[in-house]
Amino acid sequence: MGLNFWRLLAGRTPASGADVAGAVDGFIDGAWQGWAMDRRFPGRSLTVTLITAGGRRIHAEADSYRADVHRVMPGHGYYGFRVSEKRMGGETLSRVLAGETPLPMKGAPARAQ
Repeated sequence: MGLNFWRLLAGRTPASGADVAGAVDGFIDGAWQGWAMDRRFPGRSLTVTLITAGGRRIHAEADSYRADVHRVMPGHGYYGFRVSEKRMGGETLSRVLAGETPLPMKGAPARAQ
């Protein structure tokens, strides 16, 4: 049995399942945007992983302020993420994870248009 990096670092496992709230808003102003939070620990930011159709993984911190999320969710509201088209390298977006939890895509097209 190996060591769990997250337990060593924070004394708890990464957020998953019902602990995660969030969504991908879509491709807006040249970037994939959305938000993600851990309901059990709303004071910490999550890392989201954008996965392309080719399997490439692009990581981003969900730590930008979102007033719309702050109005309706507990915590400080710094749960937003943004990944530019340039960082995506023109690849098609397949899915987005917060920890191990898939985020809903809100009907967004899979490719920047």
